[in-house]
Amino acid sequence: KFISLQLTEENPILDKKYLNKLIEPVSGHFYAAGWGVAEYPWSKGITLNHCGSNEIWYASVLITPTLDRAFVVATNSCDFSSTPDVCLKITNKMIIKELKLNNR
Repeated sequence: KFISLQLTEENPILDKKYLNKLIEPVSGHFYAAGWGVAEYPWSKGITLNHCGSNEIWYASVLITPTLDRAFVVATNSCDFSSTPDVCLKITNKMIIKELKLNNR
């Protein structure tokens, strides 16, 4: 639900000013309420990212509100020596494909 709330200007659940507060980094840091916050030239604005595992599965989420896109990779296994890197590579490929498809 959090992902979809980030990809719309108006929603019936939470006023945008409060939602924005949840993604506002702590002064001098790149972290906000459990989400990494960064800006990349391709994203044309902030990106929110979060990765996590229960030590059995692994998931990675990257949200680009300005592009109205979220990239989610989830696995049904987790090997910390390789799974995070594999998820990152898959996410990067999805981003590149999306940018090419939409000429961004």
